[in-house]
Amino acid sequence: MDLSLAQTIALRPHNKIKGQIKGPISFDSDVMRLPGYHLDRISYISDPLTSEDPLPDIQRIMVFLSQGGVATYPPGDATLTIQDLEHTIDRLKQLIYLGQESQQEAIWRTLIANTALFVTARSTFRQHFDAIVDSLRLRARGVFWKCVKAYDDTEIDDTSWSRLEGDLVAQQLWQRIQAKDAGPYYRELVNTIGRRIFSTTEKGYIGFGSPGGQIGDSIVILKGGWTPFILRQQENGFQMIGDTYVHGIRKVRSWRRIGSKRQFFEIR
Repeated sequence: MDLSLAQTIALRPHNKIKGQIKGPISFDSDVMRLPGYHLDRISYISDPLTSEDPLPDIQRIMVFLSQGGVATYPPGDATLTIQDLEHTIDRLKQLIYLGQESQQEAIWRTLIANTALFVTARSTFRQHFDAIVDSLRLRARGVFWKCVKAYDDTEIDDTSWSRLEGDLVAQQLWQRIQAKDAGPYYRELVNTIGRRIFSTTEKGYIGFGSPGGQIGDSIVILKGGWTPFILRQQENGFQMIGDTYVHGIRKVRSWRRIGSKRQFFEIR
């Protein structure tokens, strides 16, 4: 069993490895037995996300969820027409995520593991994601920017600048991006999603986690863990795949609400 795969997502300085697992744990040779909750199973996974230019991945996720998660995750080019992009954005604002919040709210929180500046992301942080959405609108108009200087500044190439100068709507979008400041969200994003996979579950949750996850893998909470984990059923127990973030699963009462019961897992 390779426990190096079980490192938690976006570890913070105050998170101690020894505090991740508490309670009755037993070891027998290469088997670890510990209590937890089986929450759900993965129903869909994406290709690994990239932190080099995450905006196309964000757009593909938005399209996928706006279509109810039933369409094939769009491969390759993520280009949308202006009209299709606006339809996607409007649809996500209308859809409700598990009766809790808009699908768009769930997306922006999920992609940064609902963490900003080392604490739970406040609702005011949404304005920075709104700047990212405006950046997608800008790209649909042929204007591309990139972050420079540790994501605290932005830069537009000459071709995009020429397009910007001739497009009043694009100029308004660019002013909004500057006012809402895409940098803070972009910085959290690239520090979180690199090489991880976006996923949905059979019960309708969204999340992202360690590469290597497969459809049918179990999402579990292990006693003392900082995050849920991905386990794969084997003939004689489970294989640890890695950690995952699942939006909306945080407390014991939420696990019981979805019918999860405490059980023991044998991890090899």
